[in-house]
Amino acid sequence: MKKTKRFLLNWGIKFIGIILLAALLHRIDVSGFFDVLRQFRWPEILLLEIISALVILTKAWRFKILAGRYSVPIDLQKSTVIYGSSMFFSTITPGRVGDFIKVFYLKNLYGSSLRKGIYLSLVDRLFDLLTIALFAMFGLALIIPVRIIVTACLVGLGLILLLYIFGKKYFTKLMTGFIAGLGRRLKINLDNVDLSLLFSRRLILPAIFSLIPNGLIFCQMIFISHISQTAIAPLSIIGILALGNLISMLPVTISGLGTRDAAFVYLLAKQGIPATQAMTLSLSFFLFNNLGILFFGLLLFLIFKPKTQADQAV
Repeated sequence: MKKTKRFLLNWGIKFIGIILLAALLHRIDVSGFFDVLRQFRWPEILLLEIISALVILTKAWRFKILAGRYSVPIDLQKSTVIYGSSMFFSTITPGRVGDFIKVFYLKNLYGSSLRKGIYLSLVDRLFDLLTIALFAMFGLALIIPVRIIVTACLVGLGLILLLYIFGKKYFTKLMTGFIAGLGRRLKINLDNVDLSLLFSRRLILPAIFSLIPNGLIFCQMIFISHISQTAIAPLSIIGILALGNLISMLPVTISGLGTRDAAFVYLLAKQGIPATQAMTLSLSFFLFNNLGILFFGLLLFLIFKPKTQADQAV
């Protein structure tokens, strides 16, 4: 009974974003969205989907670099297949189970332990989170004075430095307990995961590399805003997208629907852009960004997926 209640609660929370999306759509002229879609020509759509494919490729390249740092000899081809499949399942599932696809393949293709697989998947997600948080500062600058943002960033950097120097052991212990608790919920032994590796210098290169796939996503957004004739500076739309994506990570929606759109409507209103145009821009990005990920991810999963040890035994 407890498990059923927890399941219903988890799924019920996911529909908060859908309800929010429905409320926003009720406020706007939906026909305007379809009018804007008709402005996209096939060569422009093709270019947008090529960018989505490059996002998968560059994230897979980063994952290859990261895995190689921890003695997992994955090549770029297999990393692309694994990452594309992971992004496909992350897009279509409310719980973002795509990360477990990476863990599954690392275990079955390379004999990687569950602990190492989950660690690599966690760090990979942290790279994107930190990169998005960095660019979200441009979005915050639309509603918060720049001096406050700069001060907060300096304080944050100071706290990170203090944590690295004095609090590394405490932070590692705290996160190890959290991961162990997560493992108990998933019925996986994740005790004594070595999270001190989060402070390793070997993570510097893949962390910097994260600017490439996220930069491609920002370029995609700028291109969409140009086609839809939204009068907004590139840095502002990058900040709004980053902040919207950051908010969309809250576990109250499916694929960021509703929460990202609300962020777009609120922040673009500060730039004098009406709600209909803001929603159109947000939904256009959702459509064209996810269309390529779904197509290429499904293609990689169904046709090019590597054979696991179980498949080879059949």
